[in-house]
Amino acid sequence: MTSELRFDWDDANIQHLCRHNVTCAEFVEAMRNDPILFDYENVDGEDRWTGLGSTDRLRILMVAFTIREGRIRAVTLSTRAGSGFESSGAGKVISRLPPE
Repeated sequence: MTSELRFDWDDANIQHLCRHNVTCAEFVEAMRNDPILFDYENVDGEDRWTGLGSTDRLRILMVAFTIREGRIRAVTLSTRAGSGFESSGAGKVISRLPPE
């Protein structure tokens, strides 16, 4: 994963991360640490990926994100197993990060 990734932040997605006790820095670390993606869907014309990543301190995060105008945008995430992120694609690695 390259350190040149760019991120899309606003009050809505920052507050969403905070509700899950995750900082923006932790989300960025998980994305830079080469998350394993296992699900993809298109929601209202927007591509969304879900995967597992880890922070530099090895905190495991389940992340869901999209890419808007070349920037990674957090959609949602979880820090707990069995938190409702199960999907029909679970267990099938579909790729690393999507191409830009």
